[in-house]
Amino acid sequence: MIAQRMMQWLLALFAASTVMMTPAAHAGIIFDSDKLPPIGGKYVGGGDEFHQFFRFLTLGGLIVEVTEPIHGSFIDITREYLTPGLTPFDPGYMERETFSSSVSFRVAVGGTPFPVFTDSTVSVVTKITLESVDISSGTRHFINQIEQLVVDGMLDGMTIDLREDPNRESKGETTITPSGDGRWVINSFFDVFTELSINGSDFVPSLDKGRVHLVPEPATLTFVAGALGLLAVTGLSRRRGTASGRRPAGAYPGDAAPARL
Repeated sequence: MIAQRMMQWLLALFAASTVMMTPAAHAGIIFDSDKLPPIGGKYVGGGDEFHQFFRFLTLGGLIVEVTEPIHGSFIDITREYLTPGLTPFDPGYMERETFSSSVSFRVAVGGTPFPVFTDSTVSVVTKITLESVDISSGTRHFINQIEQLVVDGMLDGMTIDLREDPNRESKGETTITPSGDGRWVINSFFDVFTELSINGSDFVPSLDKGRVHLVPEPATLTFVAGALGLLAVTGLSRRRGTASGRRPAGAYPGDAAPARL
């Protein structure tokens, strides 16, 4: 009986986690502060929303797949106000945040999946800019962009360097709405273009962008709407640092897609 209840609980938890990762469930999260990045939240890309492929011609056409990024535990946040005289409630207001965080993701190399562990001793700077573009009914609407993101780690004895593509803009949107009880409802996402390097090779750009959405950390779990669930994290590591593409049919003729986790 205990085993049966445990299985039912795990199935329900998995279903809730799956619903949480769908676009329809990204209905906003309640936070105690309207400051960004939101403490108690993290950015996650799952399923078809974040599925990036890289082809290394210098390594015999090796195909590498990156999935399931998780970016959270934001600390050491500094803010630079770029529009003197304007407040966050004024259209045209801009600010830049630099912070430390934790990052994890999964990689499949030539069809073999691996979790990637990053080195907690390496300092990485994340920079994100926000621009206020609209305020209506108390809701602030921002266009946000990742200016810098670099993550490096080890993969089965190989060095892996993943960074935001400096040649393509990784933009997104954020809305902040008063919840009516002194707290704030925040919706946020980024469409991220990345580049990948293996063992010091030249950086190879991703075939397409990947989308990451703001979700609550397990300790928060407060949705305005949508299902609650926990996300199993593989290879989560502490980093100092500053994150829907799907491989189209025939993108790499004759190549089999790497195995997915």
